[in-house]
Amino acid sequence: MADSALKDHTGLVIVNGWAMPGVVWEPLLHALACGRSITQINLDRSYSLEQWLRHLAEVLPEKAVIIGWSLGAQIAIEYAARNPERVLALTALASSPCFVQRVGSGWLAGQSEDTLNGFRRMVSLPPKRLLSRFLALQSLGGMTKTANILGRLQSQDFGPELSQDVLHAGLNILAESDSREALQSLSIPVQYILGETDSVVKLSADQLHAVSHQIQISVIPGMGHYPFGSLVDQIAAKLCSFWSSCPPSVQTIVKEAIRTTNPLPDCERM
Repeated sequence: MADSALKDHTGLVIVNGWAMPGVVWEPLLHALACGRSITQINLDRSYSLEQWLRHLAEVLPEKAVIIGWSLGAQIAIEYAARNPERVLALTALASSPCFVQRVGSGWLAGQSEDTLNGFRRMVSLPPKRLLSRFLALQSLGGMTKTANILGRLQSQDFGPELSQDVLHAGLNILAESDSREALQSLSIPVQYILGETDSVVKLSADQLHAVSHQIQISVIPGMGHYPFGSLVDQIAAKLCSFWSSCPPSVQTIVKEAIRTTNPLPDCERM
């Protein structure tokens, strides 16, 4: 279900990352054997954080289980903190609660301003070159086959998520937002799945635990920032293990989304 559809009472929600078409999620959704009863939010509008939060409040289910990737996860954390009655569980995939360094508060796990300015310069590139450059950065040191992914993406029509206004708006959120307090405030089950070789989100499990000891953290060897390549089965297994440890209300929503028989043991046990 697209984000323009009518709001359901409950559902599994995925929130996409910066500069990526929604089609990139297909390998993970296939690994999870997801049906059509999911809500997908693509970051395809030149919104501020506040505008995204209002939009999510309008279109997301009344009770949601959320998976967010990168910037999408940071937006989802802020949404969950402000709407605690509407989010039952949250997974942050290859994401940080604070993307850039905050030297004054001792947060050195983020990217430098110079790196962020490098992303801003990338925005001026034509869409195909932007995708090529960003995928190469995301896959650096990881096991993703960048050429195959790029070929698949280039066969798609480029949507508004790759317009310059939308890309700059997303970078502004990354530059300005610090979601550490929002993360600390959450009382729902929260999972972080990090890539061991992620060169975009430079965050260790120890640095994340220093923000909150309540979250579940998994670090996947060989995974870069782009998580939808050859390691999707491992990611799907981590998701199912997390969901199987959550309250029954979460498992009910997930089982509705995963309609077919799933070969992942933790999903079968739900």
